[in-house]
Amino acid sequence: MHDCALTSEHFVIMDHPLMFKPMLMSQPRSEGPGFPIRFDPSRPSRYGLLRRDAVDDSGIRWFEMPAHMVFHTVAAWEEGDVTVLHACVMASTDLLVAMRKVKDQSQRYADFYDDPTTRPHHCVLLLDRKSGKATVRPVLGEDFIVDFPTSHPAFVGRRMRYAFLTRFRERGGLLVRGAVKVDLLERRLVGEFAFEDNE
Repeated sequence: MHDCALTSEHFVIMDHPLMFKPMLMSQPRSEGPGFPIRFDPSRPSRYGLLRRDAVDDSGIRWFEMPAHMVFHTVAAWEEGDVTVLHACVMASTDLLVAMRKVKDQSQRYADFYDDPTTRPHHCVLLLDRKSGKATVRPVLGEDFIVDFPTSHPAFVGRRMRYAFLTRFRERGGLLVRGAVKVDLLERRLVGEFAFEDNE
């Protein structure tokens, strides 16, 4: 688990199918560096809600969704029977490819997000505690590759209006394009700061 979220009532746990496969470490170097962490799309992504006053994990409630990956959450709060979670969602991830691109200087300006399924997008996940259903909806368009969100710390766990996210370029390496301001309540872009193409 890389990140989590808090609401006024729950601790939100994310369990994504990023699997540790130690046997991969013994593969020949000619087949790769033997990196043991791989995304398994055949397994579901799960979100667990554990009450903040819980004394153990026996009361955790799990919500399953088709496989995807979230490294960073934006904000979370409760709306009646629904736990609202804003997060940067990607359909898949390949840490081995990402590590090669970051480590190899000749790959420094390679297209980091050349695989569209690994591009993180701002989405809202709705966990309905009454029906047991979980849904995910996009907040920004497909052309917004965003991650590393931040929001006001005084509003952690509470309904909040604004958050800021780093926006990345589609081409030319892991390069920051700028930052965006998002209205979390109306679920829309309200501002953007963009670097020049040569910055």
